[in-house]
Amino acid sequence: MQSTPPFMRSPAVRAIAINIVADPWRGMAAALTLLVLVAIVDFVTGYEVRLSILYLLPIAIGTWSAGARAGVMLSLLAVACWGFSFLPDHVYARDILYAWEGLVLAATFNIFVWLLIRLKLSLTRAELRFRDVLEGLSAYIYVVGDRSGRVLYANRRFAGMMRAEPVGINAADIEQRLEAAAGGLPAQAADASSAFTYHEARDRFTGAWFLVQTGPIRWEGRTRAHLHVLIDITEQKAVQSLRQQQREILHKTARFAVLAEISSMLGHEINQPLMAIATYSAAAKMLLAQPRPDIAEATAALEKSRLQAVRASEIVARTRSFLQRRKPSVAECHINQVIDDALLAMEPVVSDMSVHLRASLEDGLPVLPFDRTLIEQVLTNLLGNAVDAVRMNAEHRADPGRVEIAAARHGDHGIRVSVRDNGAGIPPAVAAKLFTPFFTTKEQGLGLGLCICRSIVEAHGGQMWHESPAGAGTVFHFTLGSVDDHSEESDE
Repeated sequence: MQSTPPFMRSPAVRAIAINIVADPWRGMAAALTLLVLVAIVDFVTGYEVRLSILYLLPIAIGTWSAGARAGVMLSLLAVACWGFSFLPDHVYARDILYAWEGLVLAATFNIFVWLLIRLKLSLTRAELRFRDVLEGLSAYIYVVGDRSGRVLYANRRFAGMMRAEPVGINAADIEQRLEAAAGGLPAQAADASSAFTYHEARDRFTGAWFLVQTGPIRWEGRTRAHLHVLIDITEQKAVQSLRQQQREILHKTARFAVLAEISSMLGHEINQPLMAIATYSAAAKMLLAQPRPDIAEATAALEKSRLQAVRASEIVARTRSFLQRRKPSVAECHINQVIDDALLAMEPVVSDMSVHLRASLEDGLPVLPFDRTLIEQVLTNLLGNAVDAVRMNAEHRADPGRVEIAAARHGDHGIRVSVRDNGAGIPPAVAAKLFTPFFTTKEQGLGLGLCICRSIVEAHGGQMWHESPAGAGTVFHFTLGSVDDHSEESDE
């Protein structure tokens, strides 16, 4: 650990020393004064006390403050003072040795000057490189002293944002201008081993958003301070807001599109209990209108009518809940539970059809983050399309209609869901336009179902594709949690 001399620990002494070295004229005046004092002491003490090393101090002060020429001049002056102090009673056997020591001393002093200049040049270049890097960054950077609470340094970009020289201003003024974002990123460590934290903040004056990273540093090697780095994330916040709006629009559009796709199937199922209610009610009325009313039969007819009303109510309630407006909500979900709910919603649709729904769900599938309602809409749409395909091909098929949904692991952390039917398959001409908006082969369809389904899957980071081997029905696949490249064209 670097130690500081006791006399330099005083802020007043340190400030005086910095002021002297920073100004060339003050530095030279101090160096000459100190050189004269050393020369006087050297002359008084005589040959017995060697004080030549003390000349290095005024040489160092003059060189650092005024440059190489001043250092060389002070070196020669120091040699002259040394020679003058030895001239009266030097004890050299020969005069040449006296001159030789003077030359050695002059060379030593000038080498010291050269090394000091090289050191200062290296430090200056290092500081310039450091400042150039900070000035060249796109971030807004400033340093605040812990004790003073004032700005010690600010790069050009931060000064431009403040529209004034920020060095010396109170850090509290900056904190008042940069308000922490409500509901944004909470202050947290950049990583487990770092003392730096980061949070989001908004500029009250310009409305710009910043990611603020803060951490403790040692400024100029001794002052405790905090480094603040501001990264402009205004565009990212705007994109994030736009994506949220698009997601909400997609969420609403998907619900209404799916409603249009399944309304014809649900309408038939709702009409059945309503007609049954009318039939049972009429029968109960006839039974009660007889001279001898059959109370038991009438009660049974009314009970059947009540059950049909409950059935119709359940269908309406399930549809209303399914299409209820709400904001997208991504949460950790089990895909098997979502598939079970989608199958439950499809049961009334296939109850009077010769279509067998079958699920093949792998155990232990990973729990993934996705919007449960959106994925359930995808499943319901694919199941509805499969049921339609089986129903339209019933006349040309001897075996019963089958719709199978399967869920299996896909890669290390993904899931693949497949919906298979034994319908007539998809012709190549239709397959080429399968995901085109408003393209449909149904009389009452809108042609948005598959297009929206693929958009929902891709918004969750997955992919959707289909296979339709000749005479073997159709299977639609989509993935969640991982992405692979698949062809959307039908297999030959």
